[in-house]
Amino acid sequence: MSDESTGTDIKVCFNLKAERKRLNLKQSDVANFLEMSSKQIGRWESSTPIPSDKLASLSELGFDCMFVLTGQRATLSSVSVSNVDIDYAVEAAAKATGEAIKTVYELRGNESVVNGLDAVKHYGTIVRAAEIIMRAELTGEITSSTVTEIAELIKAK
Repeated sequence: MSDESTGTDIKVCFNLKAERKRLNLKQSDVANFLEMSSKQIGRWESSTPIPSDKLASLSELGFDCMFVLTGQRATLSSVSVSNVDIDYAVEAAAKATGEAIKTVYELRGNESVVNGLDAVKHYGTIVRAAEIIMRAELTGEITSSTVTEIAELIKAK
């Protein structure tokens, strides 16, 4: 194995660990999902390259596989927006945002205040902000007016 590939493998190990931490997962969470031992996950995070089939499986847990392999975050720009129905994508993003709020609310024992924000009280505002951001991302029109529109939305509440 060359020094260059060894360096790349170590970066992948470091990125895997960073991604797991970003997702707030323990090694045991990942191990349970993959039906493996926590020791093996620890090896992947320190010295042993992760097999591609296992990395692909981790995408189901929300791992950004592009980041793990390259250190670069996957973005919407990697998706061809010419094939995307923007209105449908915005609607899907809004629904996903709403579902995320409901899930957090349920997991926190019906406590809707998270980091000082009452997500249930501001549910509509948060969902509308997600719509604005998604439309801007998909059209490539993220400008200061996008931020202003969201700020005005928040002020109105």
